[in-house]
Amino acid sequence: MGGKPGIYSARYEKTPQKRIDRVLKELNGTENRTAHFTCHMTLISPDGSVALSCEGRCEGSIVEKQRGVNGFGYDPIFLIKGDTRTMAELSDKEKNEISHRSNALNQVIKYLKENVL
Repeated sequence: MGGKPGIYSARYEKTPQKRIDRVLKELNGTENRTAHFTCHMTLISPDGSVALSCEGRCEGSIVEKQRGVNGFGYDPIFLIKGDTRTMAELSDKEKNEISHRSNALNQVIKYLKENVL
């Protein structure tokens, strides 16, 4: 998809279902369906300098038909690498253990424990 929807994922269409439908339509007939969720977090020191900049990723691919009812956004079409389930088929606890956001946040927590607390 040439990097789409990228940082515009929340504005790719007007509703979550329309966003999913658009991605599935654009990938129709495509063999390479690899995808990833990315979260960047930056921790700023009181003096305004960057104390930490990190990236959390969750690798996977886009399925041909949406599955699952949990989560939000693109979760029903995002198949987790190394699993047989989409993000929408995971419990909140399972998703929070592997998500791109939790990955980035755990890096921030580790930094704070080692350098501040």
